[in-house]
Amino acid sequence: SGAPMACRSSDIPVQSAGEIASPDGRWRAFVKDDNIWIRPSDGGEAFALTTDGAADFGWGTQPGANMGVTARRLAGKGSPPALLWSPDSKRLLTQKMDDRKAARIGLLQSVPTDGSVRPKLHSWRMPMPGDPDIPTFEPWVSDTATRRGVKLDVPPIPFLLKTSVETGEAWWSKDSGSIGLVARGRYLKDMKFYRADPLTGAAQLLLSEETKTFIEPAAGLGQRPMIHILDNGEILWFSERDGHGRLYLYGRNGRVKRVLGMGEGQITGIVQLDETKNIAWVRANGRGDVSDPYLSNLYRLNLKT
Repeated sequence: SGAPMACRSSDIPVQSAGEIASPDGRWRAFVKDDNIWIRPSDGGEAFALTTDGAADFGWGTQPGANMGVTARRLAGKGSPPALLWSPDSKRLLTQKMDDRKAARIGLLQSVPTDGSVRPKLHSWRMPMPGDPDIPTFEPWVSDTATRRGVKLDVPPIPFLLKTSVETGEAWWSKDSGSIGLVARGRYLKDMKFYRADPLTGAAQLLLSEETKTFIEPAAGLGQRPMIHILDNGEILWFSERDGHGRLYLYGRNGRVKRVLGMGEGQITGIVQLDETKNIAWVRANGRGDVSDPYLSNLYRLNLKT
């Protein structure tokens, strides 16, 4: 349980090219030969957490359809691994990416940067709309002490550009005892929310939503999902199902208890939750000075009434 707060990958600085530090600073994680490696920050010997990674089937890697990653690869540069340290620095959430069935696409480099006269043809895997096969990933948790991993018990998740781990749609609880994971379908019209046990991999589907149009777990692309598991087991869930961005409070039985709406306004972010006072402070647009749709104001919502 607990709100999805600490230890998103974007919150942890990359200490050097291609490395991510653990919260306590003891470890550095990186990808080598399509596997996850760990090295002590004090200069000790590095060790592999995974050993069966391969091209287009790697640990902590991204698909060729992510053009930023592809551009860095063609330039001879690496990318930080796709992983998320637990707050206690004992485990990390990562992904095994399967890009093996995606079709290839080519790019002709007319003026190679290595001084070659002849143009060079580069290719990588990149699915197109309607292709039957696209990349998928499996979320795994690896233990730095035992050096063993456990797969979270969820179906393989399709993705094209970035995964849940990379976009902040996966998180550790504050006590490192559970993982929240948002899984979206290929066409981004359905979304599932799981809570998983990092020790056993057991996962529980808490909520899901399906629409006829594009669906987002937050008001903006790349924004942290507005999904919070409250201490009493109830869930705050952002949805635009009625054409406006609102927060829905779900009971422990998985049913909507109430809608925390803003009239015609659009909730754009949860600023702070105060569960002792049953208050949610939110940022919203489209209220007050409606002539400026980009004007945000702070509002207080009561979780009980």
